[in-house]
Order: sequence, then structure tokens, then C-alpha cells
Amino acid sequence: MTEDSQDKSEDEISLIDLFVVVLKRRKLIISSTALALVLALAYGFLLPVLGLASHTRYTVQALVTPIQIPGTLRNELGIDPIALTQNYALDLVATTEALGRYKVLDKDLDAETEPWEQRSRVAESFLGKAYQVKPGVDGITFRVDTLDAEAGKAFLTERIATVEKLLRDELTQRSSQLVQSLLVIYQDSTTPAGISEPTKQLIVSSSHFASGLQSSLTIISKPDVVKGSKTRDALKTGTIMVFAFFFLSVFLSFILEALDNIKAQPESMGKIRLALRKEK
Repeated sequence: MTEDSQDKSEDEISLIDLFVVVLKRRKLIISSTALALVLALAYGFLLPVLGLASHTRYTVQALVTPIQIPGTLRNELGIDPIALTQNYALDLVATTEALGRYKVLDKDLDAETEPWEQRSRVAESFLGKAYQVKPGVDGITFRVDTLDAEAGKAFLTERIATVEKLLRDELTQRSSQLVQSLLVIYQDSTTPAGISEPTKQLIVSSSHFASGLQSSLTIISKPDVVKGSKTRDALKTGTIMVFAFFFLSVFLSFILEALDNIKAQPESMGKIRLALRKEK
């Protein structure tokens, strides 16, 4: 073996040597990890019992039903109240603006953050997760999870009012257009008797919706707290703590091993003492 190859082999890190260091310092690693586990259990179970390191997350919920539109008129208008209600309720821009007025998010939106960044955060972590709008047999459920129950109620109240207005305006506009087109047919008819009965019913019903006086949403149950639960994130925090202590103890083991090796070499210790004296 040449001198160069011998130097390279000496510089290479042996996995066996690393494993030996871990085994040699196993007491330190095991005790540190065990300490982290005890602290994680204390954080996850003991502190919440004492009312510390925990908070209550509330689920605020409301139930509404969209306006009932006769089948023939609904087809003529080309409108689906349930789908429109969901689309308006989950609109990204409107939802983000509402969040800026109420403290619903765990971490409030920063006024200095760019609007596209705010919307990106809302789309990723809020829409469809902490804030849901789902149709069901009894109606459409508006639900939001928040740390502030009153803010959640105010948020849902505003969203429902906004959706109701948008849906009513859309229904009024389309109904008005349909009434105008039907009246043209009526005027072009030679006699009123020439108008079919379904067309007459369409004129009457569309005129009713075109007035814009009828509410497009009926609130079955107002926004209210339906559930409150303690949220501690104990599993996540505890797991991170245990792994952090484990890796830190392994890192410390290699540092201690390196220090022991330096102490065993008089030449290296002499250099360190010389360097310390020069600093003084």
C-alpha cells in the first residue's frame, strides 16, 4: 500500500467507528431521549390538566336553505341555487376580505402582506378545511373552526348575508331578462289565447322573482357554537421534541468523543494550550 492510499484510508469515516461511538455513549443518548419523552408527556397531558399549554377550538355552524325555484323556471333561467350558494360562499377574494375584518384565523392576515400572498394562504389552509360549505338533506351547512367563537359567528353571519344578496341579485337579473323575452312573445301573439298555459305561468313566476323582494336564502339555524374541544397538538409537539433530543444527543456524543481523542494526544493538547496562551 502506497503512502497516499494509506493517508486516504485513514481520512475515510468508518461506519463501524460511528456505530462504536453511539454504543459507547448509549447512556447519554437513551437518557436524553427518555427525558424528552417525559417532557413531551408532561406537555401533552399534565400541563393541559392544569389549564396550561392548551386552548379551546370552537366549531361554529349555521344551516341555510336556498330559495325553491319551480323546475321549468329553473331550466329557463339556467340557475342552480345550491351550486351558486357554494360558489359565492367559497369565493376566495370575498372570503379573504372577510377574514381581514374578523379574527378567525389562528394567525391573522398581515395587512402589509401582498393580496395574492394572503389569498394563497387562505386557499391552502382555510378554504375547505377550517371553513366549509356543504349541501345536505336539510340544507347547506356553513361551518368554521376558530379560536374565537364570537369572531366565527360574525364571520359566518357576514358570509351568509353576502351570499344571500349575490344570489338574489343573480336571480333578479336573470328573471328580468326572461320576463322581457316572454313579454315580447306575448306582444307578438295575435291573441292572448295564443299564449300557452306554461308560458303564462313562466311570465307570472319569473315576474315574481324579478321583483327582487324575496330572500334567496332562508336561515334554518343561525351561526352558533356546536362544538368546543381542547387542542394541544401534543402528538406533533412531542414527536418533534423526542427526535430533536435524540439527534442532539447523538451529535453531542460525537463532540465528546472528539474531545476525548484530543485529550489523548499530547501534541494536540499542546497546540490548544499554546493557542489559549496567545489569546491572553
